[in-house]
Amino acid sequence: KMPDAVRKLNRGARWGMEMYRAVKRGRIALNAEIDMARGSAGNMRFFEATGLGVCLLTEHHDNISIYFQPGKELVTFKGLSDCLTQLYALLDNPLKVDEVASLGQRQCLTRHESHVRMEALQQILKSKPSFIKKALRAWLKPISD
Repeated sequence: KMPDAVRKLNRGARWGMEMYRAVKRGRIALNAEIDMARGSAGNMRFFEATGLGVCLLTEHHDNISIYFQPGKELVTFKGLSDCLTQLYALLDNPLKVDEVASLGQRQCLTRHESHVRMEALQQILKSKPSFIKKALRAWLKPISD
């Protein structure tokens, strides 16, 4: 059940371009990973929010720095209490929000645009087949269990 305070602000689901416009209207995007992430950062919201120039507040994962610099290009939290602490700190410091949003967007648009990510994927696919098979088995095992 959704808390009353959240229900009052809820404007329903948004998809496609309408979702992007809704994210862009915000100053801070909150990202909480689902169980399938298995403790690994890097879902689509990372790139959607930062690419739109919105400050991203996301769960901390050990591999997050391969995408963005925590505290500089996005803000991380560990647990609900820390999430609220980080959120209130951002709300109290709009200049920090703008700075994180700007640096996150620059990083996203230079290091994570589609042709750069496709080149990285191409390198993975060119590597030894045993490496790919091992990586896929490790990734798919928790889904099949």
